[in-house]
Amino acid sequence: MSQDQHFLPQVYLRQWCQDGRVLRYRRVGPERRLEAVRKSPRGVAFEPDLYSVPVGGAANGLTGNELEVRLASDVDARLPALVQRVSLISGELRDEVLRGDVVWLMQTFCARNPNSIARVQDGVGDFVKAQRPTIERMLARANTESARTELLKYLAPRMPAVAARAGLAAVVDRNLPSDLRWLDGDVHVVPFALVAKAIRSAGACEFVTFEDPVVAWDANSNGLVASFSMLPGAMVLVAARGGGFGVQEYADAALRHLLIPPGYRGNLICRTELSSHVLAAAGRLRPSDDAGP
Repeated sequence: MSQDQHFLPQVYLRQWCQDGRVLRYRRVGPERRLEAVRKSPRGVAFEPDLYSVPVGGAANGLTGNELEVRLASDVDARLPALVQRVSLISGELRDEVLRGDVVWLMQTFCARNPNSIARVQDGVGDFVKAQRPTIERMLARANTESARTELLKYLAPRMPAVAARAGLAAVVDRNLPSDLRWLDGDVHVVPFALVAKAIRSAGACEFVTFEDPVVAWDANSNGLVASFSMLPGAMVLVAARGGGFGVQEYADAALRHLLIPPGYRGNLICRTELSSHVLAAAGRLRPSDDAGP
């Protein structure tokens, strides 16, 4: 029996609830019409068996639904305390431990996304396909049962799915080295009050969030910038070390994060109706109540 598993934790989405529901904008139908619907956090940002390890496989020692349990205990359960600490900060985050926790959280949100998992699976599948002749030659020459068992793992149909979930488990455990430069950047916390005028002029009353990608990337004169709505009242930016940010740079980054076209961002999520440039491509929509969860 399949199990719905959330790639955006419900504890995270509840921050955008009004009367227990979030307002979700998404593209629907062949004409890609923008639709606004109110849903409970339980009814959005999930896929069946997203983190379930295929039968017979183990991802970093985890089997079955143990990866989902690990996410719940190591990521989701730590979110409220982490959000509370960040909500008290304005400007550059100089506490290195907290900086590491925030970047780790952003990395886990990226790694647990269905599109990220699918890309890893496809990459592993392509690698195994390309290396299959080599693996089969090595298998024919293997003279121990343990060597044969190890090589046969690569030829098992479940290998790409297991490898993708092992990679996610490694991110959660902070055991995955990465050459992504933004992970080593300075972390800046942008309170809504600091850029309220700019954000309101764009048609929003707070920082919104998204199902995909929840972390966005942009560039300024100092290099790559990663942005993440950690809560409706604060956005986190990760930029190149020593780049320096002022109020204008914060406002510009906040607007770019908000105004990435909804056609590119999957399922924009907020508490209150959006207007102006945010929905310019589709016109102003009225939210509707949804009978589902």
